[in-house]
Amino acid sequence: MQTGMGACPHCGKQIMQGAMRCPGCGKILKTADEQQASIDRFKDKNEGNGIGNIIIKLIILIIIISAAYRYHTEIIEFIKGLLER
Repeated sequence: MQTGMGACPHCGKQIMQGAMRCPGCGKILKTADEQQASIDRFKDKNEGNGIGNIIIKLIILIIIISAAYRYHTEIIEFIKGLLER
């Protein structure tokens, strides 16, 4: 993965290495094949996160449900207090 800075060959503006387009002049810096390869690498890198994200969300949900169960009386009293105002 390229992470440094470079100069646009068209306008000289500082850009991220591997950029597809210059934010300064708007010129395309990669061929269509290079652009597609970059997109494919990005998709491949982010595809594996699906299971991990689901597990994290389930853990957070379990924590919230546990806290709600543990403090349900206090939560009900709090809500009653809000509704009485």
